[in-house]
Amino acid sequence: MASALVIVDMQVHFEASHDTRTIENCVKLVKKAIQKKAPIIVLEYAGYGDTLYPILDAIGDYPYRAIMEKWYDNGGPEVLQGLESLGFQVNDFDFRLCGVNSAACVMATATYLAQNFSGKAYIHSKACNQPSYWYTSPFSWVSSYQNCILK
Repeated sequence: MASALVIVDMQVHFEASHDTRTIENCVKLVKKAIQKKAPIIVLEYAGYGDTLYPILDAIGDYPYRAIMEKWYDNGGPEVLQGLESLGFQVNDFDFRLCGVNSAACVMATATYLAQNFSGKAYIHSKACNQPSYWYTSPFSWVSSYQNCILK
């Protein structure tokens, strides 16, 4: 099954998105996706600014990319719209997710994709982050969903 990379809310107004390790690992995933000619869907939460420059720079003018604005934590519907706008059939994909915030928007998007489609949602833990003062464990939710896999 083919993979699609989903970058969640790596935007200027999210504190957790500024972590160097998270940015570097997101960029590595972008480079792998481009090498494999996989679609890249960038989700941006409305009102929180642009996606960080190092990520947009890595994506460049790659033809299989879509930047999608979302209004809720769950960006799953926008992932689907983005894939369809690029001419892809949604049921043909596993999803590789990175970004912020792990126990909010990444979780909501990953679980939506895992529950509604035949592919798996792989959450790349080293390319995800959330504020250190959150009391919620960033990935405790993953094991509750059969098609969500922590990498």
